[in-house]
Amino acid sequence: MKLLGLIPYITLLSVAVCIDFPQLQILKSWVKSDVQGKAAADLIRRQIGDRVSDFVIEIDQGIGPQDTFELSSLEDGRVRIVANGGVAVAMGFYHYLKYFCNGQRTWAGKQTELPAVLPVLKTAVKVSTPDRSVFICKMYIMMYQSYFIST
Repeated sequence: MKLLGLIPYITLLSVAVCIDFPQLQILKSWVKSDVQGKAAADLIRRQIGDRVSDFVIEIDQGIGPQDTFELSSLEDGRVRIVANGGVAVAMGFYHYLKYFCNGQRTWAGKQTELPAVLPVLKTAVKVSTPDRSVFICKMYIMMYQSYFIST
């Protein structure tokens, strides 16, 4: 009988998945760029300690449509991460760690040791997410919680 209560949620999810919501394209963070940059730097510091100074973090809201980051090497050997938000900075750092330093941070373990000299990027790397999934996930979490709270 409790499964019948799921029908409205399943219907809503089906409709939400099938419809493109152009209204979501205008969603922007209310948090100021400098606060997002500091939060991202703090996150990176928790992963690699004082080596955070090897990274230059910049927030540029106009770099891309969704969560977008761009990685490049500076002449002094540091890595520059330009992103349109703190989440995108974290994505950029993880991308560099995974694909250029052969490191990772997952639920299964972590390997965040950086080489003494950071790998140089010959050309800039720019990556954008295909959609704004961050906002959609919050809706799913709320529905799952409300189902389990009401049972």
